[in-house]
Amino acid sequence: MEKNIYIINLVLSLFWGWIFLVKGSLKRKKIIYLTIVFLQMFFLAGFRSINVGYDTEQYVNYFYILSNTDFSQLFQQASTLYIEPGYAIMNKIIALFTSDYQWLLIIMSFVTLLGYAIFIYRCSDNVYLSVFLFITLGFFYFTMRVMRQALAIMLICNAIYYLYKNKKTPFVILVLFASTIHSSAIFFLLLLLIPKLNSLEKLEKFLVIITVIFVIGTINFNVLFEKILLIVPKYSVYASKYDFAYRGWGTSDIMIFITQILFLFLVLYMLNNNKKYFSKISLEERKQIYFNVIYFFLGIGTLYLSTKIVLLDRMNFYFQIILVILIPKVFSEFKKWWFFAYSALFGCLLAYNSFLLEEGFKISKMLYEFCF
Repeated sequence: MEKNIYIINLVLSLFWGWIFLVKGSLKRKKIIYLTIVFLQMFFLAGFRSINVGYDTEQYVNYFYILSNTDFSQLFQQASTLYIEPGYAIMNKIIALFTSDYQWLLIIMSFVTLLGYAIFIYRCSDNVYLSVFLFITLGFFYFTMRVMRQALAIMLICNAIYYLYKNKKTPFVILVLFASTIHSSAIFFLLLLLIPKLNSLEKLEKFLVIITVIFVIGTINFNVLFEKILLIVPKYSVYASKYDFAYRGWGTSDIMIFITQILFLFLVLYMLNNNKKYFSKISLEERKQIYFNVIYFFLGIGTLYLSTKIVLLDRMNFYFQIILVILIPKVFSEFKKWWFFAYSALFGCLLAYNSFLLEEGFKISKMLYEFCF
């Protein structure tokens, strides 16, 4: 049962999608489907045992420490524990009502998964495929492994939605809030510097510029990272530890990196050979697609840098989440070969999901058990 519960969750998400036949702009069906499937995932995440998830036990220990800390000493204690003030406040507020750590897992899981559901509802062309991607690419498992960063990533996702709409104030507010949960989120204020490109030619030139920046950054990586530590000095405590060690390329890294590069070329190919589609959509939607491609490309660069420093491995999840939106957009344009395209996609995702679970059972304490 410990392993099969994840398979059951995935199968049920497919079953509900088939029942409701989610597609197009059927708003009511989308809401019902997302409500059911995310309540299903919330039940697993919120009512899991303390033994499920790599950092869960540590979060519980933080909860007990912070619950017994006076408000006047809360920020100092948070600094001692190397956690951000926003997360400390959330723990303290929960502790005012209960000393049961299970409520921490319940509330954090509900808020985090609700936020992801809202992001998918707002931004996805195919919520059914987006949910399948959310599970098989490992984002659901991530919410149980490192729930503090998963919450921060959710906030960044919804901040990006406002960036799509050119609403910079709510974007900045959400990014700043996310940085009080996980300080790494502060770097996403730099997304304001990404131009709103309106042509494919400009997109391709911009990707070349980013590539050059990554190459230069790689050559001067040690100097660059010392500068980054000046912005987020709390991570300097790990400077001599494994998190800052040279990791090198593992089998999974090579597989993921090659897959992402191939998908990027697929996206660029489809953009170059689908001018008829682009003539039908608005300029704002076109800019959104280009932004997503740039954001995904930044994730590929981060994945490469994570082989030099382990801590950046988690940063890649901030960028990978955009695939939940980008892949449905790209695959919606497969008309002639749609059956082959979706069959290949589903086959690859199921294989990757199986790989993630096997790795998770070994190193991330993902063998499932309920709290009761």
